[in-house]
Amino acid sequence: MTTFSEKQAKEQLDAVLEEASARGEVRIRLSDGREFLLTPLPQMKGPDSPINGERRRDLSDLAGTWVEDPAFDEAIRDQDVVDPDLWK
Repeated sequence: MTTFSEKQAKEQLDAVLEEASARGEVRIRLSDGREFLLTPLPQMKGPDSPINGERRRDLSDLAGTWVEDPAFDEAIRDQDVVDPDLWK
């Protein structure tokens, strides 16, 4: 895997992106020692296609995951309050 310094990544962004595209990923090492992995996303097949290339219609993994949250419910109620003076 190719590793670019922070300075190289800033100065040669086109080269970094081309390398990531060709190799699948590149690493960028910052001057403070942190490292980031740059991985290109898969090609999209159309203007409304999701990133992974397939449309999701099955939401069964979300079923049953709702958790009651009184603080959220209160925030929504407060948001729905209309101030009559503002609507004059």
